Amino acid sequence: MSIEQAQNVTTDEYRQIASFCDYLEEQALSLKARKGERTRARLIARTAFLLETKGYRNLTQADICEAGGIGVATFYQYFQNKSEICHCVMRGFIEFMELGVRSASRTRNPKL
Repeated sequence: MSIEQAQNVTTDEYRQIASFCDYLEEQALSLKARKGERTRARLIARTAFLLETKGYRNLTQADICEAGGIGVATFYQYFQNKSEICHCVMRGFIEFMELGVRSASRTRNPKL
């Protein structure tokens, strides 16, 4: 849009443009949030694998960061320390097991 065209924009057109810009900004924020959620989930999944292969005592934050493809500073955006991410792994494992138990219960007793 040229400067001359921009000067001829009516109030209604300006509102439509502003609404569209707001919409685009919300979408960008949403995408950023989803990317953060994916990164967090990826870190938890990779940590689960590392816990299985290395054990808690031998696992370092550097191992987690390397496996997740992130830097140490980025790690701290998602977790306070190794203990917190390992707690998330265990909580996820418990939820996974509960889903399996519920599914098995429904198979045996469909009324549940």
